[in-house]
Amino acid sequence: MPAFDAHTHVFASEDEGLLAQGGARRAGFAGVLDELRGVLDGGRIGGALLASALPVELWRRLLGPRWPAEEVEERLQHRAFRQNLVLCDGATTDPRLHVAAGASATLPADATIAHLRELVGRFGVRALKIHPALDFVSPAHPGYRPIYELALALDLVVLSHGGSSEGSPYEDAVQYCAPEQFEPVLRDFPGLRLVVAHLAHPFEDGLLELGRSFPNLRTDLSFVLGAGLLEPGGLARTVEAFGVERVLFGSDFPYFDPTASLDALGSCGLDDDAVEAIAWGNAAELLSLR
Repeated sequence: MPAFDAHTHVFASEDEGLLAQGGARRAGFAGVLDELRGVLDGGRIGGALLASALPVELWRRLLGPRWPAEEVEERLQHRAFRQNLVLCDGATTDPRLHVAAGASATLPADATIAHLRELVGRFGVRALKIHPALDFVSPAHPGYRPIYELALALDLVVLSHGGSSEGSPYEDAVQYCAPEQFEPVLRDFPGLRLVVAHLAHPFEDGLLELGRSFPNLRTDLSFVLGAGLLEPGGLARTVEAFGVERVLFGSDFPYFDPTASLDALGSCGLDDDAVEAIAWGNAAELLSLR
């Protein structure tokens, strides 16, 4: 069965994609939808989840001063919702594509929930994407509570950035997405299907500890595979310790090549059944893929 890439990003234009990558094609991609379709056309990866990361607080800090003060919040909301809509519109043209709609803790809750409900009803969105580090808050921030409540009510998966913010434009003394930051969320929302991405690198030990207490916690291997952050044996041991059935394949396209990431998964020392579960089966069950 072809793999499913459960963590990708695409951008509305090559300029936006290159800007997000710091100005250069890190893995040979600008980050537009046609490139990702080309990867899927190769046949080894049969589908992908498009994660809409909303840098609302960065926009607020960088763009807000250029806008009339009374229009800042309205413009931020419009920009965020438009990003989700553009992504959903693009995915409707290809049944291999699914969307994790972006949700920010710093936008008005009523408008956010109405927008997300519309996306679920209109486009069949099955997942939500949060990025606490881009919001400069903890995942336990009160602004996320309505989002978790909606996910529970509509049986949606929540995909969150996991791990360090080091080296990124939102780096801070606070590690917003370290595993312990998610403990109050998992405790307060016991039925939440939460994916803390990137093996929460470099806090894998904390992720393992959190996973022992919360069996509904999941993770993905995006970024970790492409960047070779763990040597193959260490990666296999970490995955087995966390639980193969709770790990998803992901690449973090366009920052990394999905097929190269899949090769890294296949060569890390896990047995064939484990690789198949991670590459396809776990995502198929979690997202009700056909």
